[in-house]
Amino acid sequence: RLFEESLGIARASGFADTVSVSLTWLGAHANWRGEFTRAIDTSRQAAAAAREINDGLSELIAGAFVCLSQIGLGQYTEALATIDDGLAKSRERNNSFIAGRLTNTLGWLYQELGDFRRAVEYNREAAEVGRQAKNANVEVSSLINLSLDELNLGDPRKALALMAVFMPATGYSATCTTTVSSVGGAATAVNAAVAGSTVGSPDARNCSSI
Repeated sequence: RLFEESLGIARASGFADTVSVSLTWLGAHANWRGEFTRAIDTSRQAAAAAREINDGLSELIAGAFVCLSQIGLGQYTEALATIDDGLAKSRERNNSFIAGRLTNTLGWLYQELGDFRRAVEYNREAAEVGRQAKNANVEVSSLINLSLDELNLGDPRKALALMAVFMPATGYSATCTTTVSSVGGAATAVNAAVAGSTVGSPDARNCSSI
């Protein structure tokens, strides 16, 4: 509601920068509530508003929420195209922050599709981008997904080794809303697999850093 009020005031007053920010967060909130169609429309408006004021970062953030909502609707081809566009722009602008997040999203998407070998490639790349950029959110989210990839590929010990890397970092990566619950679920699943439990698939939520 506050962002809607902010948007109305900004439009009436001609504050283009506030219009862009308000639309960006309205799109984000719609995505988080599962209102994916509305989120796509609002986030596209946000990206357009950002372009009008040459705000490249806000444009990329809005695009990232478009792709998440497309995934939520099962529009995987469209989501991949949106991610490719965002990656091209983020690399052109030397924005490792968004490049890492979008690569993390690619790893998450391929994990959702059951293509764990391709997911491994993107999650490793995203973890490295996050490490180099000192973006713990992206790094930890990607390592969580990577551990689940390895578990699904039948190597629980490799998954456990990865957990030893990211577990100490979770204290400062809480900006990913699913990180803490993902760590707990991943730990349970991996330890059960290493112990030879009959647990089939990992009982953990994968994680996108957006």
